Amino acid sequence: MSAEFTFRGIAELKDALGKLPDELKGKSTQIVIDAAYGAQAEIVAAYPKGPTGHLQKGVKVKVQEIGPYGVAAQVRSSAPHGWLYEYGTRARKTKRGWNRGTMPNAPDVFIPAMIRYRRAMYLKLADLIRSTGLIVTLDA
Repeated sequence: MSAEFTFRGIAELKDALGKLPDELKGKSTQIVIDAAYGAQAEIVAAYPKGPTGHLQKGVKVKVQEIGPYGVAAQVRSSAPHGWLYEYGTRARKTKRGWNRGTMPNAPDVFIPAMIRYRRAMYLKLADLIRSTGLIVTLDA
């Protein structure tokens, strides 16, 4: 017996993964967790080591859900200045007009790494589903 799924978004992917046989859940969970920790490692390696190391130490993986049919993991920066490092600031002045300067944004690190690892994760999950005999088409 063969079935066909076309994934057009994350909701469809989650729905299809929820229908996978139980023996594939462990493999899919490992793919998601590996992608999260891989992205974390790449981001930490790309961030500069400052005097405190807070920017690197702030990149955390939180496994949000491991249920009977799915898993979710989140990679985020808890460093107070993580957003400022990635996006920079515009010119600022005090109420008295004193210049506080700008912080230029750094080379793109976080978002590009997350996009690469998410795409690779989707491809691995599609391969896993194909291994069951299902036909998988990923829209670009």
